[in-house]
Amino acid sequence: MLSGKHYQKDQVDTVTTVHQPGSSFKPYVLTAAFEQGILPTAIYSGVQGVIPDPRCMTNGQPWVVTNAEGTSLGSMNLYDATAYSVNAVFARLILDVGPENVVAVAHEMGITTPLPAVCALATGSVGISPLDQASGYQTLADGGIHCKPFAVAEVLRGDQILYRQRPDCQQVVPAPIANLVNDLLKGPVTYGTAASVFSSGWGKWPIRGKTGTAQDNTEVWFAGYTPQVVTAVWVGSQGRPYPLADYWGYDVFGATVAAPIWKAFMLNVLQGYPAERFPAAGLTTVPNVIGKPLAEARQLIRGAHLQTAAQVVPSYLPAGTVVTQLPSAGTQVVPTQVVTVSVSNGVAPIVTLPDVVGSTLSSANGALGAIHVFVTVVDQAVKQSAKSGIVLSMSPVAGTKVKEGSSVTLVVGVGPKPSPSPAPSPSPSPSPGNGKGHGGGGGGNTALAFVSRAVP
Repeated sequence: MLSGKHYQKDQVDTVTTVHQPGSSFKPYVLTAAFEQGILPTAIYSGVQGVIPDPRCMTNGQPWVVTNAEGTSLGSMNLYDATAYSVNAVFARLILDVGPENVVAVAHEMGITTPLPAVCALATGSVGISPLDQASGYQTLADGGIHCKPFAVAEVLRGDQILYRQRPDCQQVVPAPIANLVNDLLKGPVTYGTAASVFSSGWGKWPIRGKTGTAQDNTEVWFAGYTPQVVTAVWVGSQGRPYPLADYWGYDVFGATVAAPIWKAFMLNVLQGYPAERFPAAGLTTVPNVIGKPLAEARQLIRGAHLQTAAQVVPSYLPAGTVVTQLPSAGTQVVPTQVVTVSVSNGVAPIVTLPDVVGSTLSSANGALGAIHVFVTVVDQAVKQSAKSGIVLSMSPVAGTKVKEGSSVTLVVGVGPKPSPSPAPSPSPSPSPGNGKGHGGGGGGNTALAFVSRAVP
């Protein structure tokens, strides 16, 4: 820990005092979003301006959000919004996530400072300490396992261990969620706000990180990590915050001041550490479990890194069989999300037959299939082509109450069949020749056959 230039004089520990983290707080919003099933491919507007949500009003005034560049941007997914640190996107994202859920996740990940459940969390307009920031990012670096920070690992006297700290660690974020956040935090250092810092002069180590700039450029951050080491850098005034441009002579951001400090420091720290890859991350596909026994369905869902919630419903299917599922099979979702399945109790419910007479066979199948009634089709010849493919009658009739899984007979019109097209005249056979131009010494013959389905 480095606690400030004038600690002996001021006795102000800048590592443990709180400062506005700016956009370096956004990983906590992402973590909360993914835990709720929001996809990283979700599209949000990057248009800056008023966010007309009553939850975001302060003293009766609406929340006005601006992007760092001061300009509106188009719609984008969360990968790009994270890489380019687009405030307007995160302002809309936190409305879907809920500020209170962001607070809960941030505290679980290691932020000890009390946080207000306000929309401004999306842009980091709250106070946290650099130590808390490093602690929170450590949770991501370790795949969702948070370890309480400590300063002394062990005390030795010669070969004798006088004291050894026992790490206090627990899984607070599901590993697939942490890996997904890590995947998004690759963007800022590879093609986003801090890419220019790490495009050259960086070593072999894969890194993840996020820049942060407080309002009016009074404080700047860069927090980042490898799988082995986490560092958070804050640059600002120990006293009353003032725009850092007053000191540097130009507007400064997390990428222009804090990130280069982080880079220089970590290049020394990482010497001797191997280049360790981050675990692979991505979405998972919901398996098809309809018609499966519940035990098998749970196994398939668990194999896709998802969770199961089951409810029992009346159904004609054998007891214990999955009747419906949500999300549907083939849907791409964030790992650890819940797949809700309805499981048959083996007792077929009573359903009322809808009136499908006059409907097309396709429409009738849809209406009857929705109430789990089987259909038997009987064709009946009709003279009018308009009645072809139309349900002429049904048995039992509409309004009859039957058990789910019963069968309904539909009489469907089959119109007159079109007359066949006349067969083309066969080509005349060529006269025997002398073999020239026919690939051989003898003459060639051509035959043409036309086959048509017989029509009564």
